[in-house]
Order: sequence, then C-alpha cells, then structure tokens
Amino acid sequence: QLVLDADAIPGTILQTAFPSEPETAGLGSILWGYAFPPAVLHDRGPLWRVRSEPSSVGVPTVLLTLDSETPRRCGLLYGVDEDDLRGRACGVRIAAPESTGEWILCGFRPYYRGWTLSSFRLLFNLIYAP
Repeated sequence: QLVLDADAIPGTILQTAFPSEPETAGLGSILWGYAFPPAVLHDRGPLWRVRSEPSSVGVPTVLLTLDSETPRRCGLLYGVDEDDLRGRACGVRIAAPESTGEWILCGFRPYYRGWTLSSFRLLFNLIYAP
C-alpha cells in the first residue's frame, strides 16, 4: 500500500532502521557490511505499510524501515508530519510463491546521482546477494 503523495518528500535524507531480526528473516546477505542502518536519499519515491500475510504475488519481508525516533535527517517535508513517516517500509523483498523468484522494491534510488555511500553498498548487496 503506497502511503504518501510523491511530491511530499522532495530530496530528503531519511534515517532507516533494520528489521528486528535481519539474520532470522534471511536478510543477512542483503544487509551485509552494515554496522548501523544507512541514511538514504529519498526523492519522491513510495513508502509502504507492509502487511505480513502472504498474497497472490508472494510473501513480503521488510528490508529497511524509516527510523522510529527521527526519520528525517535533512531536507524538506511538504504536508507530511514525521509521525506519518515513522516505521514505514522503504525497502521490501517479495518472495514469489513456490520459490520461483523474488522482487526487491526500493522506495529510494540507490543508484541516483545523489546517492549516499551506504545506499551504494546496498545496491551491490542486492545485485550479488544469493
């Protein structure tokens, strides 16, 4: 479920948080090399509220959520309160039924010209993770 108007967060740096147990959720290879959750440049991308029950598309797993304390590190929010951002997923993995594949959804652009080094590592982890 998409949450916010696309123009509500124009080029804002947001602090993320890891899921409570990344290793047990099978996210160890995707989040490899991170001692702390990365800050990401969010530029008009979607943020999701993820339901944990499986759907016809697959089973969703949250990769990164927005920080529950202070999601905005730097930048503007138009018509959005920080309370609306807390806990929203900005990275989701959807495993297809019967192990036929998976989708990785990023609500930010890890390859964008204003990337942070931390989101750059995430991009390569997503490409090379088994």
